[in-house]
Amino acid sequence: MRHAGVDFYFGATLFEQYVLHDRLDQFRDTYWYYDCHDVEVSHGTTARKDAKNSEYVAQLGNNFTVISEVGLKALLKSENMAPSIWMGSLFDD
Repeated sequence: MRHAGVDFYFGATLFEQYVLHDRLDQFRDTYWYYDCHDVEVSHGTTARKDAKNSEYVAQLGNNFTVISEVGLKALLKSENMAPSIWMGSLFDD
């Protein structure tokens, strides 16, 4: 796909499972093994604080282009979430 100018990444659920089992280094190694340049960071299937996600974005951003979802998989809850809550962890000190 790269020869056509299209990059790829594995879904964020894979990231969540590696993190859930405290295996971030192995996650990174897997991406390097497959020469994957983009990573999606989320917490749609696991319970984790947004601030922790911000840490993962910062850590992985040193080696990959990071894509991070906004909102939740629960559509109604996501639609009713104020943008300030979506972005709150970006401004936490």
